[in-house]
Amino acid sequence: MFHSLFNVIGVALMTPFISRLVTFLERLFPEHIPAVSEPHFLNEAAMTLPNLALRAVVLEAGHLYDNAFDFIAVGLGLSGKKLRGTQRIKEVVAAAGPPVDTDIDDLYERRVKSLLGAIFEFATRAQPSMTPEQAQLLQSVRAATRDVSQAVKDVKHLNKNMRRYAVSDHAEIRAQYNTIRERIARILRETERLRNDLEITARKLKKLRTKIQADDILENGTLDTLVRDRLISQKKASSLINDNSYARNIGLRLIQAGRTIFRGKAYDLLLEVDAGIEGEADETVDDEVRHKESAQAGNGKHVSADFGGKVATKKPIPTGASIGTE
Repeated sequence: MFHSLFNVIGVALMTPFISRLVTFLERLFPEHIPAVSEPHFLNEAAMTLPNLALRAVVLEAGHLYDNAFDFIAVGLGLSGKKLRGTQRIKEVVAAAGPPVDTDIDDLYERRVKSLLGAIFEFATRAQPSMTPEQAQLLQSVRAATRDVSQAVKDVKHLNKNMRRYAVSDHAEIRAQYNTIRERIARILRETERLRNDLEITARKLKKLRTKIQADDILENGTLDTLVRDRLISQKKASSLINDNSYARNIGLRLIQAGRTIFRGKAYDLLLEVDAGIEGEADETVDDEVRHKESAQAGNGKHVSADFGGKVATKKPIPTGASIGTE
């Protein structure tokens, strides 16, 4: 009885501090981020056919987006895992501390710039063998990867003031910077949903872009109110103007890039190529069966659609699998 009462009291005392403890532990043990990011889909096998090369670039652009997602989360002091989850964005931001003091330039070089360079190099080699339509789609994906890279660069600029003001004693400036975090976090979550939710339509994306414009503190009068009522200094107002602009650009670039990579014509072609790969795999098996049947018939043997007693099976290449790799 005493032991049970002791446990209940312990839980009651610790419950109010759970969120703070989680935040402390997340800062103490940040999410592991590998060293230099290597391409997952860019290989010589993908270079054999233009459609396969374009497919590889689209998939690698998705890989780059994943890296950028995690980079932006780190730059804002948020958990990438939680942003991909279902917890309310306000709660995620409220429980977060300031961004960890990380070498953001080194992180960019290792996780984004290296992969962007590999995509551009591969695309440059693949383009000469493409049709004009394929080349146009390739250029749209390259433009999307540039948008992703620029969004990351904007976060680099935003990180310094975010570390200073997200936990500032000044209530108004702290609220504004956490609002910026919420805005970017919502866009990250919505663009991530493009992959898995077919209900995310062009109309919804347009609505999200409209909201980005409405949240602009220069457009909606928020900044004027803060300055007129002397709630923030001129220096803080100047920082807020610049960082609000960065946040707006990050949002617009992520939406455009996500639409191209996960919902654009290049993505549609990716699905068509995957379907074609499955069909070619089926035809290859059928051709081997017919070839064996012909050989056996020529030798006067009984015709059988198997290989050494084993029935031939059709195994399609899964969507998203790296071409030519295990």
